[in-house]
Amino acid sequence: MPGNTTTLFGISLSSNSLVTIGSVNGTPASANTGMLLNPKPLGPALALNSVPGFDISPSGVAFASLEDAATGLPGVYTIDLGTGAATLVGTLPQPLGSLAIVPQSALPPVVAARDTSAPAVLLRGVKRRMSFAAFLKGVAVKVTPSEPAGLTGELLGTARRSKLASFNRTLAKKSLPLAAGQRTLKLKPKKRLVGRPSKAFKVRLRVSATDAAGNAGTATKTIRVKAPRAAASPGRR
Repeated sequence: MPGNTTTLFGISLSSNSLVTIGSVNGTPASANTGMLLNPKPLGPALALNSVPGFDISPSGVAFASLEDAATGLPGVYTIDLGTGAATLVGTLPQPLGSLAIVPQSALPPVVAARDTSAPAVLLRGVKRRMSFAAFLKGVAVKVTPSEPAGLTGELLGTARRSKLASFNRTLAKKSLPLAAGQRTLKLKPKKRLVGRPSKAFKVRLRVSATDAAGNAGTATKTIRVKAPRAAASPGRR
């Protein structure tokens, strides 16, 4: 288009230099002539059989893939378009046959790896043995998940005359929303579900922690509850 000018740059292997193909801004000699003009020394001598790669990023920074004849190592360099000076960015495991700078907008979106790890759950402050009266007042536990998580605590008992597995009756349940750090759950069993057992029994405390990705980790504790004390008979002192 009229008014638009472009300078085409290249790497000359024979002269170890940055050159323009045609004149600067294409005047008087256009790039179509194929003339190599305005040589500017790169600095390192290039391996004669190497194939330099060259491109200019959208931000105007020029890069080249060159093979240093002195070390025999290929590498990526930045090229100063004003002086031609090549500055090593890093070596390569093998030579490149070409080089192209792709704009960030042209790259496919980066897909984050899916979190599949369940949080670890640490339970503290749980008594291994409790009186029946203390048990009815509630079981408190300090819960620390290894990452922000929602918490769900349950007290599980065994239904009488049940042929199902142990700890199949939920005596209490409580949930807390997603958060980080240590929190306290207090589970108070329902008296009508507990009844008044005639002997000691066991309950299981189960706490599940669910992270933002839906992964759940669980920890359990077993608590032995003493049998309730028998009420004093009328007339006894």
